[in-house]
Amino acid sequence: MRTQTINFKEFISKGKVKHGPKLNKKLIYKATIITGIATLTVFTGIDIASASNGIDAGAHILYDKLLLVGKWIIIVKGGIDTINSVVQGDLGSAKRNFLGYLVVYMVLNALPWAMNEVDTIFKQL
Repeated sequence: MRTQTINFKEFISKGKVKHGPKLNKKLIYKATIITGIATLTVFTGIDIASASNGIDAGAHILYDKLLLVGKWIIIVKGGIDTINSVVQGDLGSAKRNFLGYLVVYMVLNALPWAMNEVDTIFKQL
């Protein structure tokens, strides 16, 4: 299996990559659809600007939805990458993939707690 890395500008240019093989337009279309569905899932039914809740409560709801979507993206992508590495016999790469996705998930979960700790420190000053 071969992985090709491109920057955002090349991705948006609809497969017109200057170097390497051309990207599959069907793949770009699928990625765009998946991104759109994920965005709609996140923003459906969010009451961010309600006066009774404040912006922190609305942002917390948004973050919870992003975390839910991100969790499943990490599980699926991490599982696929780890299994591919094991199938190819590269156990070192499989360990690195697994630990990398685990660290990303831990950071996503730790951000709200860390920001609340910073808030309490500044409120105590």
